[in-house]
Amino acid sequence: MEPLLAPAHVTADTSGLMLLVMLVAGVAGCVLVPPFAARKAVEPRVLQLTGLVTALACIALGFAPTAGIAASLPLGFLLLSALPVALAMVERADPATAGPVTSLIWMTGNAGGVVVSLAVGALLGSPVLAFALLAALGVGAALLARGLQHHEDDVPRPEGHHELARGGDAAVREQTGAPVTAAQDRRSQPDGLDGEEGHESPTERG
Repeated sequence: MEPLLAPAHVTADTSGLMLLVMLVAGVAGCVLVPPFAARKAVEPRVLQLTGLVTALACIALGFAPTAGIAASLPLGFLLLSALPVALAMVERADPATAGPVTSLIWMTGNAGGVVVSLAVGALLGSPVLAFALLAALGVGAALLARGLQHHEDDVPRPEGHHELARGGDAAVREQTGAPVTAAQDRRSQPDGLDGEEGHESPTERG
């Protein structure tokens, strides 16, 4: 952070304060964001928001470095909580393959971090280009999260199972709150039950 902000005459103390703000905001984000995203099942939307906020913060740091502390707060709050959110999404989507996919995410993140660090290091002479590269990566992450959101939207949710049920079974409709007609209720009863109720035995008539 400091080498990128030094050409804009941002002191080392200010850069250190920005990193501290990002760290504290990130700790708060890790406490608040993943449970909220898991409870509402909106992990892809949270990741999409994280990518967009990261892109905007990097653009702000590139063109207005003096606003770095204000940009560091939302950046740290969402960016540091992105990994727990992604891991929770993997666990919810397919618990059987959560272990291998989690390992793949860690490996990809570490390898990507090395590549991005080398690329940013090569652009230290042009901080605007370095921050533009980071902003482009944020936009790419947002687009990837948007694709994940579309995939989840295409998967039928449990509350829509009455639309897929054939014949309008009464038990299914009762669970979803749909009205049950007398004809549907008779169809849901075992065969022969209507006949037993509709005809009294000679002993009962006597």
